[in-house]
Amino acid sequence: AVRLQPNYADARNDYGAALGQAGRDLDALAEHSVAVQLKPNDATMRLNLAQVLLRLNRPAEARPHLEQLLAQESRFAAALAALGQAALLEAHFPEAIRHLNAARELQPRDGLTLFHLGLAWQGQPGDDAALPYLREAATLAPDRVEVRLACANALQRAGQRESAVEHYAAAARLRPDTPEISYNLGTLLLELGRTEEASVAFMAAISARPDWIPARHNLALALMRLDRPAEAVAHHAEIARLEPSAPTLHNLALALAAAGRTAEAIAADDRALRLDPGFTPARSEEHTSE
Repeated sequence: AVRLQPNYADARNDYGAALGQAGRDLDALAEHSVAVQLKPNDATMRLNLAQVLLRLNRPAEARPHLEQLLAQESRFAAALAALGQAALLEAHFPEAIRHLNAARELQPRDGLTLFHLGLAWQGQPGDDAALPYLREAATLAPDRVEVRLACANALQRAGQRESAVEHYAAAARLRPDTPEISYNLGTLLLELGRTEEASVAFMAAISARPDWIPARHNLALALMRLDRPAEAVAHHAEIARLEPSAPTLHNLALALAAAGRTAEAIAADDRALRLDPGFTPARSEEHTSE
């Protein structure tokens, strides 16, 4: 439609929205900019332009558009929320809270407004006030990964680790291709003694990123705690291949010994000592198997 009629503002605007949903914000910016030039008095088009500028972390450019919208309609909830987000990006936290509270009064069940309000309160001294907003945001916008993660992080800081697990797990389900989420979930589960669940989370992390050594290490640790040394051996062996060092080879030796593979354990520690003759754990290990 845009190719056939380049001055068709509505087509430009909708094309920009589709590009934004596809993650192509720079291309979306070009389309929204043209749309606003063609229809400068269209509030929706100007708001869309401001929002893509915010996604690109360009709040100073978004501000004039939002201020113009609010000069025309002071109770424009979406513009107030976006201006609050702009202030948040600029670390102007009291201003952000003021605008976001105004937007919340008009649209009390908007999850993203509550999410940004929680983030703004986190920027204030002591972030205790943030948690209620983030919890409510997660209830109202349960499919937003960024909301779930912010809520999980705030709960963990507040010492509510079991509740944090719920939100990390939800985020991991929403974004299974992001290994950092599964890794953080696994680490928290491991701290809570939920070792079997932790092993599943770490496995998801290395499935998405096979060469991530910390995730493999924690998976091997979980497997050892579950008395599954034969499975841990494979991961310690891969770590030693990716990062051959005396400590990684010694960890492999310990897993081999626990699996009853004593000769291979001794060989692994021999390799460790050749790399670092002063690495005493490899020298003192007896490698006895039960």
